[in-house]
Amino acid sequence: MLGQVVGGSIVMAIGAGLIALSSVSRSEHEHWEEAAAREGGRYEVDPEYTRLRIAGESAGAVRRRTWIDWVVVGSATAIIIAFAVVARPPQIEVHVGWTAALIVATVAMLAGAGGMLWRATRFN
Repeated sequence: MLGQVVGGSIVMAIGAGLIALSSVSRSEHEHWEEAAAREGGRYEVDPEYTRLRIAGESAGAVRRRTWIDWVVVGSATAIIIAFAVVARPPQIEVHVGWTAALIVATVAMLAGAGGMLWRATRFN
């Protein structure tokens, strides 16, 4: 059982690392832009807004939250808190060696992904 948990954790961590280190080609960006232009035309969305959002930039005025937004957020928060109140921690045995190994592996992948991100973007 413990081996399955450790194995699953390692597989998830490797998957997260691969996703963090992945990138797309210029042609893939062009496909995104074409799809955005097509869908923007279909739904009558300003092409400049779509272009800026694809680039990760702000596209004008920020929309204010309505009372419905706050009701949805409040309800979701209340549900999560209710589940947290009734939740009980699982009764599992913790092995310090495996825990330390997972921490070291996670920190190593975080450092590797952070280094790759730094080289690619300089965090800009």
